[in-house]
Amino acid sequence: MTGVEIMATGAGGRAWSFLIAGEDRQFQGNTGYEDVVEESYSYDSTVGNHLRVAVGDLVVVRSGREALGVGFVEALEVLPGLEKLRSRCPQCGSTGFKERTTERPRFRCSPCTTTFDEPTVEMLRVTGYRAHYGGTWQPLEGCLDKTRLAELSLSKSDQQSIKAMDRERTLEAVS
Repeated sequence: MTGVEIMATGAGGRAWSFLIAGEDRQFQGNTGYEDVVEESYSYDSTVGNHLRVAVGDLVVVRSGREALGVGFVEALEVLPGLEKLRSRCPQCGSTGFKERTTERPRFRCSPCTTTFDEPTVEMLRVTGYRAHYGGTWQPLEGCLDKTRLAELSLSKSDQQSIKAMDRERTLEAVS
């Protein structure tokens, strides 16, 4: 991790779920991140809760369907000055549009319902972050499904990539 700032803010005592979207990513507003499920989670300064994750925090890595594994944040890399391509609906500017596989035009915006073939694109300057937890990783092998994860979450939003979890209840559920 040479050449990057490592944040060592101490044990934060919080718990988070990190969404690994992969191929089943619903919204098309960005191109995704370079996650390594068993080792690290990447995100940037446009993601909600990006400044709240700390060394020592418990993380549950999840897909859209279930928990994949659990670990504790061992280190946080800070990667300033990155560029990120963001796509938006040409009508309302939302990033909340989905790709359609059988209908044309190719995209449909969820907020305004406009359909279009090409989104408007912009380049943003962001700070990147990478949370490392590989040394403490434990696979969960499907023991927490989407419903159980929602029960442990402190947020009711399905859209958050980094969601606050009830730390004590989450530790009980994964033990």
